[in-house]
Amino acid sequence: MRKSLLPLRFLRRFSALLSALLLALLLIGVRPVAAQTPPTDPGAYERIVKDAARRAGLFTVYSRKDKWYLEIPKAMHDRDMLWHVEAARVPADFPEGVGEELSVSLVRWSRRGDRIVVAGYDTAARKRSDDGLPQRNDPAEGSKRDPLRLSLEQSGEPVTILAFPIVAESPTGDAVIEIGDVLLTDIPDFKIGNILRIGGLNGGIIDPRRSDIGYVRAFPRNLEASVRLTYALPGTGSASFIVRHSLTLLPDTPMKPRLFDERLGYFKVDFEDYSGEKTFGVEKKAYITRYRLEKKDPGAALSEPVQPITYYISPEVPEKWRPYFKQGVEDWQVAFEAAGFKNAIVARDPPTAAEDPEWTPGDTRYSVIRWVSTPIANAMGPNIHDPRSGEILSAHILIWAQVVSLAQTWYYTMCAATDPRARVLPMPDEVTGRLLRYVIAHEVGHSLGLRHNHRASTAYTVKQLRDKAFTARHGSVASIMAYGRFNYVAQPEDKLPPESLMAQIAPYDKHVIAWGYSPIPNAGTPNEEWPTLDAWAAKAVTNPWLIWTGEDYRDIFDPRVQMQNIGAERLEATRLGLKNLERALSYLPTTAYRKGRSFAYAEKLYGGIMDAWLDLHGSTVKEIAGVQENRTLAGRGAQFQRVGRARQKAALKFLLDNALQRPTAFMPASLYANIQPFALADAVAARQNSLLNSLLSPPLATIMQDAALFNDADRYPYVEYLTDLTNGVFAEIRSGALRIDPLRRSLQRNYLRQLSDNMGEPVKDLSAMRLSLTRAGVPPYLATASNILVSDYRAAGRLVLEELSVRLRKAEATARDRETLAHLRECQVLVRRGLNAGETPVTER
Repeated sequence: MRKSLLPLRFLRRFSALLSALLLALLLIGVRPVAAQTPPTDPGAYERIVKDAARRAGLFTVYSRKDKWYLEIPKAMHDRDMLWHVEAARVPADFPEGVGEELSVSLVRWSRRGDRIVVAGYDTAARKRSDDGLPQRNDPAEGSKRDPLRLSLEQSGEPVTILAFPIVAESPTGDAVIEIGDVLLTDIPDFKIGNILRIGGLNGGIIDPRRSDIGYVRAFPRNLEASVRLTYALPGTGSASFIVRHSLTLLPDTPMKPRLFDERLGYFKVDFEDYSGEKTFGVEKKAYITRYRLEKKDPGAALSEPVQPITYYISPEVPEKWRPYFKQGVEDWQVAFEAAGFKNAIVARDPPTAAEDPEWTPGDTRYSVIRWVSTPIANAMGPNIHDPRSGEILSAHILIWAQVVSLAQTWYYTMCAATDPRARVLPMPDEVTGRLLRYVIAHEVGHSLGLRHNHRASTAYTVKQLRDKAFTARHGSVASIMAYGRFNYVAQPEDKLPPESLMAQIAPYDKHVIAWGYSPIPNAGTPNEEWPTLDAWAAKAVTNPWLIWTGEDYRDIFDPRVQMQNIGAERLEATRLGLKNLERALSYLPTTAYRKGRSFAYAEKLYGGIMDAWLDLHGSTVKEIAGVQENRTLAGRGAQFQRVGRARQKAALKFLLDNALQRPTAFMPASLYANIQPFALADAVAARQNSLLNSLLSPPLATIMQDAALFNDADRYPYVEYLTDLTNGVFAEIRSGALRIDPLRRSLQRNYLRQLSDNMGEPVKDLSAMRLSLTRAGVPPYLATASNILVSDYRAAGRLVLEELSVRLRKAEATARDRETLAHLRECQVLVRRGLNAGETPVTER
């Protein structure tokens, strides 16, 4: 056996030496190829272009039969371009997908030896120096190049997304590549495969025999391609899609960016500032996204723009809704007037086929509003922007057909009491059109660069919302970017006209557009603009109509940040809203019942009313342990302010007296008799359980405990709060002859289950939990607050359960029926479960 090892070891060494020699020879042979121009067949170019259809533009496109070629001019090498990919058409049974963005990448084309490569520069674009102006180094400058910029260039290698062999050269030396085969593949970096996940599918493989290219079109600054991809799906057949690629040459001179300010609600492009000698090391900064607007007359206070922002209403939008779509776009003109622009934003019909046979709504040169005939109750307004500067290049707004039904349900729920036209379904066209106009204006706001402003929902007082003159001028919320939607605070006796019940372009919208779009002529760089921008933003310190918050983690506990609710006085606005909900419920039989038809309308409207009921009460929960944020930045007062004890206790009492009692008015027996064969109380019980989940949330304990650290005399101790809540939920057991109805029994048992579950530690490794929450974007202090071990939650829970246990035992003697007796004993089991919860020790690692 030992003799056999010597030859084997020798063979292994010889094999290794041979492999190294072959690798060296291979590398020697490859090295000169990369530096050489590949040998080309002089006749290849002529064979490709002869009899081929030719289209000149950004690149020159040639097509012959099913072959597609691109001629890449040398002048287009290493130029910044945006490659955008979207789902243009999806199978009819897909719930959504039309117009969905699959990917958008900053790319450059270049030549490497015998190949043309496409490299991705998304990461590189996020590294900047402090001059605030995105620009490229000029290689001709040689040794004069800025060392910092040179360092940034060398700090990371761009990813090679695609590589094409050069199949021919033009007489001027421009490379020709074949594009077709690549477009018919599942390009990983462009996330083409995500199109399957839109419809809930996975594991499909493109079948090239059933896939083809519809067109590749060249224009002066962009290239458009449409591709049909057919996927063979494992076990479920096949699915075909139309995928649209848009390659856009970015502006030669990037738009001057505007720095992002967290006091204004703009979408942004993030970057890292590496000019450490001027700042505090590497800083994270951002630019806002906005269209490029320039005045024809820079000296005029109000001037038309050189090029207005133009939205095309796509041909598939139903004819009767088109005027309302156009109004929704042009409603924003008044906001741009505040920025110094007249007729800055306009809506247009697209050219006819005779006027422009190649016009398509997916072309990234155009901003388009599209109508999607799938049963999705939604709309969205994304934009395509230059990642170097934040300049919005175009926007493709999608309106799904089912949004009509959703808007009508909202309007019925909130305004049937004050607008008789809402009590007819389907609603009249003038009502539905006005609702669509609101939806369009909201989505156009997103495409202009604006985020939601949920703080604007509570900017107006109840008195203002019930005032005819005020609401006619300002609408129902201080920003159309809020989710406040419609005025449910106004009562029938206020006699508000329908237009005053709806959101409109409001004070914040004018403020934010003026801040983002007003020219600052004497400022050469974004940094030089900052003092002016800071002064403009500071106006919100004294005007609550101009404040923006609502989509950051800091807003979670701010009771003024509301999504479906309006009005500054939370309890009074909720009380008035509940009155109108009751009225809407009383109109439901005459609105929804149709002789010989199903009760589907009635069931849908009742669900909408109960969802609104939950939203109203949920808005009141935020008063408890509330922390109000005043987004001022340094030097203008405190950022955070706690809600006082009296407000918190009043909110809890309101909930105990209304939401957590039996809401008889919202449980009509006549309606249940038509829409629900059993489990009649589920609609209410499920929503009450959701409120309990919020009221028993462990972070409330941490926030209430924080106040004790500062000896806050106006605080509401958590143990007192939990005692008040428990006493309210179990109020019946203090009475004599005890009979508890089924809905209250359900509420009390769910209360004890949730409290017990929260007292039991859900994870043993706190470090792992915090790490996972931090990776999800939750700040460390909130990640900690989500765990009951750092607060008085468990201690307070034990105290109130021990006290409740005594009262439950005494209450058994007063039970008037066996259902109540059984319930009281089950409650004692749940109390013991809570008292025994959380005994497993928790480790820190």
